[in-house]
Amino acid sequence: MFILPGVFDFLGTVRYSFCLLAMETTVKEISQTQREIEIEISAESVAPVYNQVVRKYSSKANVPGFRKGLVPVEVVKLRFANEIKQEVIDQLARQAAIEAIQQNHLHPVAEPHFHIEDLESLRVDGSRPVKMQIHLEVMPEVPAPEYEKIEVKRRIRKVSDDEIERQIEELRKRQAALVPVENRGAESGDTVIVDLEGKFIDQPDQDPISAKDVDIALGEEGIDERFTSNLIGAKPDEERQFTIGYDKDYAVKDLAGKTVQYTAKIKSVGRLELPDADDEWVKSLDQGVETLDELREKVQENLQAYYNAETDARLRNDAVEALVETHQFEVPKALIENQTRILLEEFVRDLQSRGVDPSKIQSDAIEGILGQLRQRAEREVRGALLLGKIAETEKISVSESELEEELKRLSTYYSMSVEELKNALSTSGRLESVEDNLRTRQAIEKLLEKIKIAEVDFEETASQEEAVADENSTDDGSQSKTKKAAARKKAADESTSKKTSYKKSVADASSKKKSSAKAATDTSESEK
Repeated sequence: MFILPGVFDFLGTVRYSFCLLAMETTVKEISQTQREIEIEISAESVAPVYNQVVRKYSSKANVPGFRKGLVPVEVVKLRFANEIKQEVIDQLARQAAIEAIQQNHLHPVAEPHFHIEDLESLRVDGSRPVKMQIHLEVMPEVPAPEYEKIEVKRRIRKVSDDEIERQIEELRKRQAALVPVENRGAESGDTVIVDLEGKFIDQPDQDPISAKDVDIALGEEGIDERFTSNLIGAKPDEERQFTIGYDKDYAVKDLAGKTVQYTAKIKSVGRLELPDADDEWVKSLDQGVETLDELREKVQENLQAYYNAETDARLRNDAVEALVETHQFEVPKALIENQTRILLEEFVRDLQSRGVDPSKIQSDAIEGILGQLRQRAEREVRGALLLGKIAETEKISVSESELEEELKRLSTYYSMSVEELKNALSTSGRLESVEDNLRTRQAIEKLLEKIKIAEVDFEETASQEEAVADENSTDDGSQSKTKKAAARKKAADESTSKKTSYKKSVADASSKKKSSAKAATDTSESEK
């Protein structure tokens, strides 16, 4: 069996056209997505193709003892028998595939595969028919959506007074002033500013850590307690020296498994003083409000808008997931593999953005990752096909005005004119994808109109999910604990990734050493 390249574009767009062959075809349905076509091309249709190929070789053949273009045909047939045979098969296969697929109204999703029995004894000179088989994947019959089977929960989340106060407290902390302390050493709750040097004891040739003006909030959550304990009691102009060993699985690879001797030169010790939460402070914020009550109201509105958007996004995701779970059908492997490749490329880019070398990942871990990505790819492809079916069933179409509005929105986001955006999308062949995305979004909205949606309290739902997780932990023992630990690690990874991405966007190259020192003091890295 071999793959014939170049016959179809993706989803079966024909690239070639030929004269019709005299042939018989029989289509066998192997599965919802697999078809096998048995083809028998008549000898009368094979002979012209064979003669044409022979003439081509005759006109170009260089054979010792004969002038170019004057080599006897029988000599050409013997001399180039294998080449002529292969080219005749290629031409017949291309033409037969196109005609068979068109005649049987099939829609391939990938390149067809061809199979010829007993290729060695096959004659292509027109003395007998040529038989072959075509194996191809086609789009399945996507089931019509059964909306009544789908029920999802809208998790209603309300802003609490405590959340409002925490946000206001954060605003106060951002405007806090560091006031030097006098007549005492550093205490928990103080912020110590140090020049930090770190030497690697087990690798003395490695470049040392060196950073100026590192601020360390003693006792604060996220600060390595070993730094806090070694700097308690410190005063300005003092020098403290201490050694810290990092675990092998420490998230910062430059520190993992190493022992570092730190020298901290104390530059200042201070305590943050927060401004009073009053109307005068609110006016200084330049937030468009004048009083503390107005600020609380604005914080409440902003938080509620964020929670509402989060709720809507989760509802849409849950609805599509439920659609996929309640409508099972076979998905073409070619589409799954294509989507898996896309997800893998995204995964690799994400690793690289975190400073992780993908080539260092162990092979067994890669297999596990690929398996997870393939499962996700299958869900995404199935979801896309089902949403496409909804768009077809509900006769959803995108109007010109809707498309123009979307292009305006995108042009604003990318800081370019609509015409520039259109040209860029047209050049990359992605203009149609904008319309497809709009149609998909409209299909999701139609899905939400049709299914059952139960409104539930966010806090109550979260408590129930936590109780189930605790119950599973009791039932499953250490395996569940491992899974929960892995989940915590994933959450920490995502959090750290976001922080790192933000830091990279605002920092320049000169801050790298200081960032390394900050990472060394931060327990959020070690907890990963």
